[in-house]
Amino acid sequence: MTVFLDAVHLSKQYAGLIAVDDFSIKLEKAKIHALIGPNGAGKSTAIGLLTGEIRADSGEIDYLGSDISRLPTVRRAQAGIAHSYQITSIINEFSVLDNMLIALMAHAHEDAVGLKNPAKNKLLQDHASELLEQFRLSDVASRLAGELSHGEQGRLEIAMCVATRPKILLLDEPMSGMSLMDGEKMISLLNSIKDSVAILLVEHDMEAVFKLADKISVMASGKIIASGMPQSIRRDPVVIEAYLGHH
Repeated sequence: MTVFLDAVHLSKQYAGLIAVDDFSIKLEKAKIHALIGPNGAGKSTAIGLLTGEIRADSGEIDYLGSDISRLPTVRRAQAGIAHSYQITSIINEFSVLDNMLIALMAHAHEDAVGLKNPAKNKLLQDHASELLEQFRLSDVASRLAGELSHGEQGRLEIAMCVATRPKILLLDEPMSGMSLMDGEKMISLLNSIKDSVAILLVEHDMEAVFKLADKISVMASGKIIASGMPQSIRRDPVVIEAYLGHH
Protein backbone atom coordinates (compact mmCIF):
# COMPACT_ATOMS: atom_id res chain seq x y z
CA MET A 1 0.00 0.00 0.00
CA THR A 2 1.50 3.32 -1.12
CA VAL A 3 -0.22 6.24 0.62
CA PHE A 4 0.22 9.48 -1.33
CA LEU A 5 -1.93 11.65 0.93
CA ASP A 6 -3.01 11.23 4.54
CA ALA A 7 -5.39 13.86 5.93
CA VAL A 8 -6.23 13.63 9.62
CA HIS A 9 -8.77 15.41 11.83
CA LEU A 10 -9.57 18.24 9.40
CA SER A 11 -12.30 20.60 10.59
CA LYS A 12 -13.85 23.79 9.26
CA GLN A 13 -16.48 26.12 10.71
CA TYR A 14 -18.22 29.14 9.22
CA ALA A 15 -19.69 31.58 11.74
CA GLY A 16 -20.13 28.77 14.23
CA LEU A 17 -21.68 26.36 11.72
CA ILE A 18 -19.67 23.15 11.29
CA ALA A 19 -19.04 22.41 7.60
CA VAL A 20 -16.47 19.64 8.09
CA ASP A 21 -15.95 17.87 11.40
CA ASP A 22 -12.92 15.66 12.15
CA PHE A 23 -12.44 14.57 8.52
CA SER A 24 -9.72 11.97 7.93
CA ILE A 25 -8.90 10.15 4.69
CA LYS A 26 -6.03 8.25 3.07
CA LEU A 27 -5.49 8.34 -0.70
CA GLU A 28 -3.45 5.45 -2.10
CA LYS A 29 -1.64 5.01 -5.39
CA ALA A 30 -3.66 3.17 -8.04
CA LYS A 31 -6.82 3.32 -5.91
CA ILE A 32 -10.07 5.21 -6.43
CA HIS A 33 -11.55 6.40 -3.13
CA ALA A 34 -15.12 7.63 -3.54
CA LEU A 35 -16.59 10.24 -1.22
CA ILE A 36 -20.38 10.20 -1.25
CA GLY A 37 -23.21 11.75 0.71
CA PRO A 38 -26.27 13.98 0.36
CA ASN A 39 -26.07 17.60 -0.78
CA GLY A 40 -24.72 19.76 2.03
CA ALA A 41 -22.82 16.88 3.62
CA GLY A 42 -19.51 18.77 3.34
CA LYS A 43 -17.92 16.92 0.40
CA SER A 44 -16.94 20.00 -1.62
CA THR A 45 -15.61 21.71 1.51
CA ALA A 46 -13.51 18.62 2.22
CA ILE A 47 -12.02 18.80 -1.28
CA GLY A 48 -11.35 22.51 -0.75
CA LEU A 49 -9.40 21.67 2.40
CA LEU A 50 -7.26 19.19 0.45
CA THR A 51 -6.55 21.62 -2.39
CA GLY A 52 -5.84 24.54 -0.06
CA GLU A 53 -8.67 26.67 -1.45
CA ILE A 54 -10.14 26.50 2.05
CA ARG A 55 -7.92 26.83 5.13
CA ALA A 56 -8.67 24.22 7.78
CA ASP A 57 -9.33 25.36 11.35
CA SER A 58 -7.55 22.27 12.61
CA GLY A 59 -6.00 19.04 11.38
CA GLU A 60 -3.03 18.07 9.23
CA ILE A 61 -2.40 16.89 5.68
CA ASP A 62 0.62 14.72 4.93
CA TYR A 63 1.53 14.50 1.24
CA LEU A 64 4.40 12.22 0.25
CA GLY A 65 5.91 12.56 3.71
CA SER A 66 5.61 16.35 4.01
CA ASP A 67 3.11 18.43 5.97
CA ILE A 68 1.28 20.61 3.41
CA SER A 69 -1.41 21.87 5.79
CA ARG A 70 -0.34 25.50 5.34
CA LEU A 71 0.75 25.36 1.71
CA PRO A 72 -1.25 27.62 -0.66
CA THR A 73 -3.29 26.14 -3.49
CA VAL A 74 -0.75 26.94 -6.21
CA ARG A 75 2.05 25.20 -4.33
CA ARG A 76 -0.10 22.12 -3.79
CA ALA A 77 -0.99 22.04 -7.49
CA GLN A 78 2.68 22.37 -8.44
CA ALA A 79 3.48 19.50 -6.08
CA GLY A 80 1.06 17.22 -7.93
CA ILE A 81 -2.45 17.70 -6.50
CA ALA A 82 -4.84 18.28 -9.42
CA HIS A 83 -8.50 19.25 -9.09
CA SER A 84 -11.27 18.81 -11.64
CA TYR A 85 -14.31 20.98 -10.89
CA GLN A 86 -18.06 20.48 -11.21
CA ILE A 87 -18.01 23.34 -13.74
CA THR A 88 -15.29 22.81 -16.34
CA SER A 89 -12.37 25.24 -16.33
CA ILE A 90 -11.46 24.84 -19.99
CA ILE A 91 -11.04 27.92 -22.19
CA ASN A 92 -14.02 27.83 -24.53
CA GLU A 93 -12.56 30.27 -27.07
CA PHE A 94 -9.44 28.13 -27.63
CA SER A 95 -9.17 24.92 -29.60
CA VAL A 96 -9.07 21.58 -27.83
CA LEU A 97 -5.42 21.18 -28.80
CA ASP A 98 -4.54 24.66 -27.53
CA ASN A 99 -6.19 23.86 -24.20
CA MET A 100 -3.96 20.81 -23.93
CA LEU A 101 -0.84 22.80 -24.82
CA ILE A 102 -1.69 25.38 -22.15
CA ALA A 103 -2.09 22.61 -19.56
CA LEU A 104 1.29 21.17 -20.50
CA MET A 105 2.93 24.60 -20.38
CA ALA A 106 1.36 25.30 -16.98
CA HIS A 107 3.31 22.34 -15.65
CA ALA A 108 6.57 23.77 -17.06
CA HIS A 109 6.85 20.85 -19.45
CA GLU A 110 10.56 20.18 -20.05
CA ASP A 111 10.05 20.11 -23.81
CA ALA A 112 8.62 23.63 -23.74
CA VAL A 113 10.92 25.48 -21.37
CA GLY A 114 12.16 28.70 -22.95
CA LEU A 115 9.99 28.42 -26.03
CA LYS A 116 8.30 31.53 -27.39
CA ASN A 117 5.88 29.52 -29.51
CA PRO A 118 5.17 26.14 -27.90
CA ALA A 119 2.52 25.34 -30.51
CA LYS A 120 5.35 24.80 -33.00
CA ASN A 121 7.31 22.47 -30.72
CA LYS A 122 7.02 18.91 -32.02
CA LEU A 123 7.66 17.14 -28.71
CA LEU A 124 5.03 19.23 -26.98
CA GLN A 125 2.59 18.73 -29.84
CA ASP A 126 3.21 14.98 -29.77
CA HIS A 127 2.56 14.80 -26.03
CA ALA A 128 -0.67 16.80 -26.41
CA SER A 129 -1.77 14.55 -29.27
CA GLU A 130 -1.08 11.41 -27.24
CA LEU A 131 -3.24 12.69 -24.39
CA LEU A 132 -6.05 13.65 -26.76
CA GLU A 133 -5.96 10.17 -28.26
CA GLN A 134 -5.98 8.56 -24.81
CA PHE A 135 -9.05 10.59 -23.86
CA ARG A 136 -10.80 9.97 -27.21
CA LEU A 137 -10.59 13.59 -28.30
CA SER A 138 -8.29 13.34 -31.33
CA ASP A 139 -11.14 13.81 -33.78
CA VAL A 140 -12.14 17.15 -32.19
CA ALA A 141 -8.61 18.52 -31.59
CA SER A 142 -9.08 21.48 -33.94
CA ARG A 143 -12.54 22.45 -32.71
CA LEU A 144 -13.17 25.22 -30.20
CA ALA A 145 -13.52 23.74 -26.73
CA GLY A 146 -16.79 25.61 -26.24
CA GLU A 147 -18.32 23.68 -29.13
CA LEU A 148 -17.77 20.28 -27.53
CA SER A 149 -20.51 18.20 -26.01
CA HIS A 150 -20.79 18.11 -22.22
CA GLY A 151 -19.16 14.68 -22.10
CA GLU A 152 -16.30 15.75 -24.34
CA GLN A 153 -15.68 18.83 -22.20
CA GLY A 154 -15.54 16.65 -19.11
CA ARG A 155 -12.97 14.37 -20.71
CA LEU A 156 -10.93 17.38 -21.87
CA GLU A 157 -10.77 18.85 -18.39
CA ILE A 158 -9.55 15.60 -16.87
CA ALA A 159 -7.05 15.22 -19.72
CA MET A 160 -5.75 18.69 -18.83
CA CYS A 161 -5.41 17.61 -15.20
CA VAL A 162 -3.51 14.48 -16.26
CA ALA A 163 -1.24 16.65 -18.43
CA THR A 164 0.17 18.18 -15.23
CA ARG A 165 1.39 14.71 -14.21
CA PRO A 166 -0.34 14.68 -10.84
CA LYS A 167 0.08 12.23 -8.00
CA ILE A 168 -3.40 13.08 -6.64
CA LEU A 169 -6.48 13.62 -8.79
CA LEU A 170 -9.48 15.18 -7.02
CA LEU A 171 -12.63 14.79 -9.12
CA ASP A 172 -15.75 16.71 -8.14
CA GLU A 173 -18.77 15.07 -9.82
CA PRO A 174 -17.12 14.28 -13.17
CA MET A 175 -20.24 12.41 -14.35
CA SER A 176 -22.61 15.29 -13.56
CA GLY A 177 -25.06 15.95 -16.41
CA MET A 178 -23.57 13.31 -18.67
CA SER A 179 -25.53 10.94 -20.85
CA LEU A 180 -25.36 7.21 -20.13
CA MET A 181 -22.93 6.74 -23.02
CA ASP A 182 -20.66 9.58 -21.92
CA GLY A 183 -20.77 8.28 -18.36
CA GLU A 184 -19.63 4.84 -19.52
CA LYS A 185 -16.75 6.44 -21.45
CA MET A 186 -15.72 8.36 -18.35
CA ILE A 187 -15.79 5.21 -16.22
CA SER A 188 -13.56 3.45 -18.74
CA LEU A 189 -11.14 6.38 -18.86
CA LEU A 190 -10.85 6.72 -15.09
CA ASN A 191 -10.08 3.03 -14.81
CA SER A 192 -7.43 3.43 -17.51
CA ILE A 193 -5.52 6.23 -15.73
CA LYS A 194 -5.74 5.06 -12.11
CA ASP A 195 -2.52 3.02 -12.04
CA SER A 196 -0.20 6.01 -11.63
CA VAL A 197 -2.35 8.26 -9.43
CA ALA A 198 -4.46 8.30 -6.29
CA ILE A 199 -8.01 9.42 -7.11
CA LEU A 200 -10.59 10.96 -4.80
CA LEU A 201 -13.98 10.79 -6.52
CA VAL A 202 -16.93 12.85 -5.33
CA GLU A 203 -19.93 11.62 -7.28
CA HIS A 204 -23.73 11.29 -6.99
CA ASP A 205 -24.02 8.60 -9.68
CA MET A 206 -24.08 5.55 -7.45
CA GLU A 207 -23.85 3.11 -10.35
CA ALA A 208 -20.59 4.77 -11.42
CA VAL A 209 -19.32 4.86 -7.83
CA PHE A 210 -19.84 1.14 -7.30
CA LYS A 211 -18.21 0.35 -10.65
CA LEU A 212 -15.15 2.51 -9.96
CA ALA A 213 -14.42 2.71 -6.24
CA ASP A 214 -11.90 0.56 -4.41
CA LYS A 215 -13.06 2.19 -1.18
CA ILE A 216 -16.00 4.41 -0.27
CA SER A 217 -16.39 6.97 2.52
CA VAL A 218 -19.81 8.37 3.31
CA MET A 219 -20.32 11.90 4.66
CA ALA A 220 -23.34 13.32 6.43
CA SER A 221 -23.56 16.63 8.31
CA GLY A 222 -19.85 17.27 7.88
CA LYS A 223 -18.67 13.94 9.29
CA ILE A 224 -17.61 10.63 7.77
CA ILE A 225 -20.20 8.19 9.09
CA ALA A 226 -18.88 5.07 7.35
CA SER A 227 -15.85 3.98 5.34
CA GLY A 228 -15.04 0.66 3.75
CA MET A 229 -15.15 -1.60 0.71
CA PRO A 230 -18.05 -1.01 -1.72
CA GLN A 231 -19.86 -4.22 -0.81
CA SER A 232 -19.86 -3.38 2.91
CA ILE A 233 -21.00 0.19 2.28
CA ARG A 234 -23.86 -1.03 0.10
CA ARG A 235 -25.16 -3.15 3.00
CA ASP A 236 -24.43 -0.74 5.87
CA PRO A 237 -27.77 0.13 7.56
CA VAL A 238 -26.44 3.52 8.75
CA VAL A 239 -25.45 4.43 5.17
CA ILE A 240 -28.75 3.18 3.75
CA GLU A 241 -30.65 5.29 6.26
CA ALA A 242 -28.53 8.40 5.78
CA TYR A 243 -28.06 8.33 2.02
CA LEU A 244 -28.46 5.29 -0.20
CA GLY A 245 -32.02 4.52 0.81
CA HIS A 246 -33.12 8.07 -0.01
CA HIS A 247 -30.97 8.62 -3.11
